[in-house]
Amino acid sequence: MNLILLKNNLLTNSAIEACEKLEQENIRFVHVESRMVKKCFLLEVKNGTDLQDICETGHTGKENPEGHGFGMQNIKNIVYRYNGMLNMEIQENVFVLSVLLCNLEVS
Repeated sequence: MNLILLKNNLLTNSAIEACEKLEQENIRFVHVESRMVKKCFLLEVKNGTDLQDICETGHTGKENPEGHGFGMQNIKNIVYRYNGMLNMEIQENVFVLSVLLCNLEVS
């Protein structure tokens, strides 16, 4: 359940909405990759962006911004719960969000 919530927040709240706002169609894309790295689960989402600085990512463009922002908090909570790591960076008009989760139990 937590992985579904994580993936939903990463895709819907960040990547897809960010791409919808882009005026330049040539940089609109979303790329999702997941794999096991040693005994940890890596989920990486890349999407086009016109942001220049990672500090700009904390601002919502939605109407009524007070009612938003729970997606990133959900992501941080899941990362913490599974002794994981979260990394965000911008590389040449590409926003990269990587989540590494290390204490997953597979049934």
